[in-house]
Amino acid sequence: RDNNALKQRTAFADLRHRLDDTTFYLTAQADKQELGIPGGRLVDPGAGVNEFRDDPEGTSTPLNWADQDGVYVMPGVVIHGDKVNIHLEAGARRKRQQYYFDDASFPFYAETEIKGFSVTPRLTGVLDTGPVRHEWTLGWDLYQSEYESDSADARANIGNPTGTKDIDQRQE
Repeated sequence: RDNNALKQRTAFADLRHRLDDTTFYLTAQADKQELGIPGGRLVDPGAGVNEFRDDPEGTSTPLNWADQDGVYVMPGVVIHGDKVNIHLEAGARRKRQQYYFDDASFPFYAETEIKGFSVTPRLTGVLDTGPVRHEWTLGWDLYQSEYESDSADARANIGNPTGTKDIDQRQE
C-alpha cells in the first residue's frame, strides 16, 4: 500500500571472556525503525464508495508516520565457585519514539523517550542433602524507568507542547 514502507535495522552483540574462574560479558543491542502509516480504506455502500475495492493500494493518510530508535547495554560478571556462583549484572536502555498523524481537524505530533536501568546481583548454588540435589538462587532486582512524552499539533511546535507526560517507575 501507499505510505506503508517499513525500514528496520537491528544490531546485536554478546561478547564473553572467561579468565580462570571469572566470566566477563557485555550484551548490547541497537535498533531503528521508520514506518509509514497508510490508514484505513473507506467503505460506504450508501454513498457508493468502496476504496477497499477500487483503490486497495491507496492511502487516506499519506503524511502519517512513526519512527523509533533504541539502545540497550548489559555488562556483567560471574565468579564461579565450587558450590556457589556470584552474578553481578546491570543494564541500561533508552528508547525514543516520534510520530505524526495528519488529521485536518486535529493534527498530532509526539516525541517520547523512555530511559531505564537495572541492577540484578544474585548468588546461585547447589546443595546436596543425601541423594537429593537442590539448586538455589538468592538475589535482588532493581528496575528504574523514566517515561517522558510531549505532544503538539506539529513538530515545529513541540518546544511549546500542548500535552506532557512524565512518569517514573521503580520495581524491586
